Amino acid sequence: MVSRKSTLGNLFVRYSGVFPTQADLDIISKHRVRDWSTRTYLLNRFARGISVKAPPVFIVGCGHSGTSLLLAILGTHSNLYPVPFESYLIQQPNRRAYLHTFDLLTVATGKTRWVEKTPRHIRHIDELLAVHPRAKVIIMLRDGRDVATSLFKRTGDLEGGIQRWVADNRSGDRFIEHPRVHRFRYEDIVTDFKGTMVEILGFISEDYEYQMARFDRENRYFYSNEISRPPDQTEANHLQFRNWQINQPLFDGRGQWRTLPAEQQHIIFNTISSQLSEYGYLDSSEGSSS
Repeated sequence: MVSRKSTLGNLFVRYSGVFPTQADLDIISKHRVRDWSTRTYLLNRFARGISVKAPPVFIVGCGHSGTSLLLAILGTHSNLYPVPFESYLIQQPNRRAYLHTFDLLTVATGKTRWVEKTPRHIRHIDELLAVHPRAKVIIMLRDGRDVATSLFKRTGDLEGGIQRWVADNRSGDRFIEHPRVHRFRYEDIVTDFKGTMVEILGFISEDYEYQMARFDRENRYFYSNEISRPPDQTEANHLQFRNWQINQPLFDGRGQWRTLPAEQQHIIFNTISSQLSEYGYLDSSEGSSS
């Protein structure tokens, strides 16, 4: 006869890691996650048999390159849960707790796979690939002139924005041939939404779903409790501005660099022209920023 103590012990081993821990709840509270419900999680996990069934997806790239946009779009997929905060997972001393929390949140929302976005992880792709043997990494690339312009509007530091784009994307270059890493361009999402999303989803072995084109119809609170547009894009209002952006329909953000004075345009162009050309942002006739 199997003892009651032995039965309880077997159950504990079987379900170890299934129930939320205090560490999970602390992470959920720290990041003010709205998606969590212990009751819904337990219902989905035990009554409906929902669990995380596919490897994670990480979105990286220089900031202001469309990483938030891609997360919002992918989050409308029936299988994909968008982690609603930048976790800085690689820097976390309790990395395992974060991974466990992502699994719980995914199941609580009735999904089977999670997508996490921390742009600065572009400098830690090797560590992301080690998180799971089949993890996929998506690098978002955007015209460096527009990225530098956007960062300049936020920080007031033009040179800093230029150098961040250079260094971040050079970090990504080292993995461009890796089979679990793929680079996609923000501009391609703008000009060929469905075609680009089909390609992205194919890379992570998912099918395109029609509702993804209407991603803006679902309110999201990734960065702020406000979804209204702030008065400006400065650092003080940065999080609210980002949250407003991901709640808008897809818009064409190409060519923002042309709004800068000519002198600043030339500074950007003279610094990164060769890298722009390497990434296919300059045609053979484009010899200056004008």
